[in-house]
Amino acid sequence: MKKETKCVHTGSYRDVVVNKLAALEETEDGVLFSSGMAAMSTSVMSFARSGDHVVMRNALYGGTHAFATYLLDRLGIHYNFTATGSDAVCSIVNDRTKVIVKESPTNNPLMDIIDIRKVARFAKTRGITSIIDNTFATPVNQNPIKLGIDIVVHSGTKYLGGHSDICCGIAVTSSKNTRHIRTTARHLGGSLGGVETTICSPATTSHAKISAEERKRVGITDSLLRLSAGIE
Repeated sequence: MKKETKCVHTGSYRDVVVNKLAALEETEDGVLFSSGMAAMSTSVMSFARSGDHVVMRNALYGGTHAFATYLLDRLGIHYNFTATGSDAVCSIVNDRTKVIVKESPTNNPLMDIIDIRKVARFAKTRGITSIIDNTFATPVNQNPIKLGIDIVVHSGTKYLGGHSDICCGIAVTSSKNTRHIRTTARHLGGSLGGVETTICSPATTSHAKISAEERKRVGITDSLLRLSAGIE
């Protein structure tokens, strides 16, 4: 049972997708999810428990805001929304604060930004886990890990997908943090399915190692889409 549970969030295709984005964000590992909100909520709950405190910026994706207001109180996790500036974020931290969540830049139309390095540095001095939604900027434009952030979350539905054909999310971070997130993810679910993972990373499949002559003989053409039934 343990092995079966583990494979829900790992596997060859999932590892390919995770490794690609971890490399782009210049970090070590990560976990693939069925949505950006699954990635964000699981990441927060991996490092905050009942009695802890979470700081979030007002300027956040609406789903993240709703997650806090609807669920955190029920879990006994205290939270505060704060103004957009880095000083405001740092000033509201208390001795129970375990997680700081931010998004920079925010989505249209505000395009609000924050001093990521300053907040990350402050969080590390207090032993607080910092999480950033980097969906809008993408790793092409900014690498929060290099600025000191602990966990970077993406909604793969947006720029990472780009074709309006996939709903997924990912959290990338250090190997140590990944172990915590993966453990929580196993209990909460939210893993990305095999077919969706293939669409997310349409690259080499097992029949690619067969010679062109052999593929032609058995009827495997370049236009054939291979979908795994999970029984190989």
